[in-house]
Amino acid sequence: MAFLQETWLKTKPQCQERLVELRAIVDRLVAGTSLYSEQQQAHQIAHKLIGTLGVFGLTSAMSIARDIEVVLNRPTLLALTEAQELPILLAELNQNIESTAPTQPPPAATALDTASDRSQLPLLLLVDLPSNLTQSLTAISKQRECRTVTMATISDAKNYLATAVDDHLPTVILIGLGIDLQESMLHRSGYANGERPLFDFIHHVARQFPDRSVLVLSDRDDIQQRLEIVRHGGKFLGTSGLTTEQIFLAATSLLQPANAMVKVMVVDDDLDWLHALPQLLAPWGLKLTTLADPLQFWTILQSVQPDALVLDVKMPDINGFELCQVLRSDPHWRHLPILFLTAANDPIAQQEAFNVGADDYLCKPIGGGELAQRIRHRLARLHAAQLP
Repeated sequence: MAFLQETWLKTKPQCQERLVELRAIVDRLVAGTSLYSEQQQAHQIAHKLIGTLGVFGLTSAMSIARDIEVVLNRPTLLALTEAQELPILLAELNQNIESTAPTQPPPAATALDTASDRSQLPLLLLVDLPSNLTQSLTAISKQRECRTVTMATISDAKNYLATAVDDHLPTVILIGLGIDLQESMLHRSGYANGERPLFDFIHHVARQFPDRSVLVLSDRDDIQQRLEIVRHGGKFLGTSGLTTEQIFLAATSLLQPANAMVKVMVVDDDLDWLHALPQLLAPWGLKLTTLADPLQFWTILQSVQPDALVLDVKMPDINGFELCQVLRSDPHWRHLPILFLTAANDPIAQQEAFNVGADDYLCKPIGGGELAQRIRHRLARLHAAQLP
């Protein structure tokens, strides 16, 4: 929040300068002395204002700027009656910018520091697993820079979570679905006195530790088991036919996106937005490369080799849809997660984004945490799809 406040103080004068440019063109539109090229210029200024205001969560000002953009977005020069709407909207926008402050929520989490200390490595909590599987997973974890803690029962695991702090909290919890629990679910009989320890535990973790994952392992697979576990906030893995290596990969696929530094490339012609993004997303382990000139896209893309790409829709020379199509036609880049992030809340544009191969479509304003979550979600889906 402090960073946003400081950045807004530097950015606000630039917004005011854009308002002055916009007002001069609007005055000529109202007087009937403006050219259509100036109207297009005003439309572009309004579009950039929307993006800038969206960075700082100034939703009210952003809404007014969008209204101005809509009025200016005409195939011909505005009629006098249409142009007369603009001075009122400009006055409202100016007053709003002068009187408001950023409302972007502060980061909800901090990035995991890179360190050689084993306390910084991801932790797998192994609960009620067969001894041979526990031993194998522990051995693989040591080789792959993961820590493990073993608990004999769900009750022990719950007590462990109640006292664990910071680096002793597990990143992923693996639970073995024993015969008793399987029979309980299949017959919906529960336990004595209506207790359902597995589901209670999964629900407890989902509520108290929403950034941690519970993966339930079973060699017997049926839809009812899967549904019960998913409904309580867990994930299910049928282990029949899987090797220990594959089970470990399935578990680490849940933790890798949350801990690895992810390279993200953002292409947008709004320089204020590009300036604010790196620090907004850094707490979530995202390393950003920003690009304002889409003509340099291919050179920078091949240099950075990003894990995910964020595109604006409207840009000079090349628009985001065209860039997306270029990537989807290239075998090397066709699976790269692509998210569109734009000020245009337009259903037609959204449909077009998915038609050309986008994975997600987001609208400004958006918090750093939400954007980071959407990026990591796409990466998790991609990583899971690549598992054996």
